[in-house]
Amino acid sequence: MDDLRSVRLGSIALGLVLLAACGGDKAISVFNTPPAVSILEPVDGSSTDAGNELTFLAVVDDDGGPAGLVLQWASDADGVLFDGDIADSAGNVEFVTSSLSPGSHTVTLSAVDADAELGEDSVTVVINAVADAPTIVIVTPADGELGYEGEPFEFRSEVGDAKDAPEQLDVTVFSDVSGTVCVAVPDGAGVARCTAALFAGNHLLSFEVIDTDGNKAVVSRYFSVLAPSDVDNDGDGFSENQGDCDDDDDEVYPAADESLGQGVDNDCDGIIDEGTVWYDDDGDGQTELGGDCDDSAAHIYNGAPEIADFADNDCDGVVDEGTDNVDDDLDGVSEVDGDCDDADDDVYPGATEVCDLVDNDCDTVVNEEGALGCLSYYADADSDGYGYGAPHCLCAPDATYKVASAGDCYDLNAQANPTQTAYFPTHRGDGSFDYNCNGSDDKQTTTIGGCSWEISWSSFCDEDPAGWDGSAPACGGTGNWIWDCSFSIEFDCNKDSYSEVMSCH
Repeated sequence: MDDLRSVRLGSIALGLVLLAACGGDKAISVFNTPPAVSILEPVDGSSTDAGNELTFLAVVDDDGGPAGLVLQWASDADGVLFDGDIADSAGNVEFVTSSLSPGSHTVTLSAVDADAELGEDSVTVVINAVADAPTIVIVTPADGELGYEGEPFEFRSEVGDAKDAPEQLDVTVFSDVSGTVCVAVPDGAGVARCTAALFAGNHLLSFEVIDTDGNKAVVSRYFSVLAPSDVDNDGDGFSENQGDCDDDDDEVYPAADESLGQGVDNDCDGIIDEGTVWYDDDGDGQTELGGDCDDSAAHIYNGAPEIADFADNDCDGVVDEGTDNVDDDLDGVSEVDGDCDDADDDVYPGATEVCDLVDNDCDTVVNEEGALGCLSYYADADSDGYGYGAPHCLCAPDATYKVASAGDCYDLNAQANPTQTAYFPTHRGDGSFDYNCNGSDDKQTTTIGGCSWEISWSSFCDEDPAGWDGSAPACGGTGNWIWDCSFSIEFDCNKDSYSEVMSCH
């Protein structure tokens, strides 16, 4: 890279000398700035594995534009990477490579313009070496397989390598206890075998394979080798080293059932007949033959004091007599289990609540809603004696649900109820005139009044009949009510009326 720069700078110097010679005595001034170069990607210090594609992005510029620049990518480790790269019209430059050698590289982009001015920028990247390690899989011993001390065992594995043939690979088996166990030679199918006998103990075996380049792979597996005292001779599942005190009798081993009256320590704990009716297992002074009904608990024996522990301490066949654990009223629940009145068999957790002023179900609430014998009560916000909305089944009325009669159609006006017979000129509060709760607004009268002409001893004009002039107004509306008729001097009948509001219910 330094030699390339020297050659280019020498050429530039020679050109300047010739230019000066051709000019004679006249002074020639040339103004030119070096090209601008900036590497955008990758960032300085980036790394990737060998063989991966690495993309370099840069931008360049010059007085005469980027198109005329001569570009070169070079590595301080691998030399010139690419020469003659051309920027696009915006000065963008892209270079992609996957051939950088492992190690650290300072990659430089150089740009030379038509006047031999040089501009450059550098970035450092690290290429990680990737080793092609061989592969190895343990075949024997299988996971959990056992060996026996002094007996040869075949250690077998399967190996492979991307470059080397199986026969070129070196395979060795090691033990963390015994060191090198054996060296296996792979066959053409990659199966490596060797045979050795190990000392008793738990071995962590390591199978190691190395290829011709020195690349290595190791896999491990635990392998237990049994000593003669580890062998279960009588087939009862226990060897001498596992505590079998008589490895020739398959009824004798740790945790075996103690046999009654044989005089043999069947479970190898140094005690004979424990756990049988012949032995006082709990040390309370009684055996099962002596009347102990639970020889595993020292507080239980014939004649022991009864305590509240849900056990028959005195072995009389009754549990917890005389304690709070006993269900005195025989309702299935004792005081300890939550019976709040163990003298009343109708009172216990989960019992049916009844309207009797007693907490029947022991939930601390007396006569709660829905209790047996409850009645339907309704809300009566206007206290007119008639309820509104859904009923609540209560043992007695409360502050909200306090009336037993339903049918109130508007519970915010005491005058609105099913027994109302009066008529009202204004609505009940919600725009409706249905004061008697029959589902409709009933007008007090809809009679249409009028006057008729007739000659009589009392008058020349009579009302026929008294009523509304023209038509009946709507509920709450105003109309004229004809109450009488009078004779006029024009021999006509006058309607005597007054303004009236229509009342409804």
